[in-house]
Amino acid sequence: MKKKNTNTSSKNNNSSVWIVGIVVITGAIAVYIYANRKNQMNSTPDDPNLGAPASGMAKETSFSPGPDGTVASGSKTAVSQNPVTREASKPDANLADKVKNAVKDLTTVKPRLQDIVSAAKTWMPCDVHQTWIGKPAPDFTVQDIAGKQHKLSEYRGKDVIISLFSPGFAPSLPELPKLARLQDDIGKDKLVVLGLSFDAEGAVRRYAESQPAVTYPIVVAANQDIPAPYSQGKPLPCAMFISAEGVLKLSTRGTLSQEEAASILAAR
Repeated sequence: MKKKNTNTSSKNNNSSVWIVGIVVITGAIAVYIYANRKNQMNSTPDDPNLGAPASGMAKETSFSPGPDGTVASGSKTAVSQNPVTREASKPDANLADKVKNAVKDLTTVKPRLQDIVSAAKTWMPCDVHQTWIGKPAPDFTVQDIAGKQHKLSEYRGKDVIISLFSPGFAPSLPELPKLARLQDDIGKDKLVVLGLSFDAEGAVRRYAESQPAVTYPIVVAANQDIPAPYSQGKPLPCAMFISAEGVLKLSTRGTLSQEEAASILAAR
């Protein structure tokens, strides 16, 4: 597999990302200042000298004549009040953190998927799945060995990795605990991993019971109706990466490191 020189394109990508980052930072600061200034202007002043009292809060004063017809200075008749309460708008305490996170996401240079593939040494794209790449991943419903059902479309909004393996094929097994650690690092709220095997149920169960480090669901695919391309996973090991939008991003053949799998998930 021939590697391309990507230094020039990487520099251009980095420059573009930093320009976008600077524009976003400037705009975010302006929005933050405007929001705080607007909140201050909408707040009711505590000091009556700072501005007119709020509507409905004013008191009227009248002078009542005494028995002799004179007006007693300072005598007041209370006027009913109907105060209008208004909770002062408060600045969003998390706004600064939100701005920082947004800027961080935009200024982080994401790897190009093509560069990751070109640099691969222990794996390559799986040939039998190439016609599916970039297309919506077909939906399916399966039941794992614990009896829980999994519907692929219900994981929309999360990245999904489907790891095809065989307990009787040793080269397909080291990848499974690596994907479990990757899921722990990223979080189950962002990444779902499913292990699929077309071997006999007894062999799959024995393997799963002997591997406490493999914490994600294991599916005996031989007994269930599983469509292509998931049923076309040979040769093994094979990992299929489905984006949060439900698109088959990449299918690999060979052994992936945990770092390589994380890079594929992050790649554009």
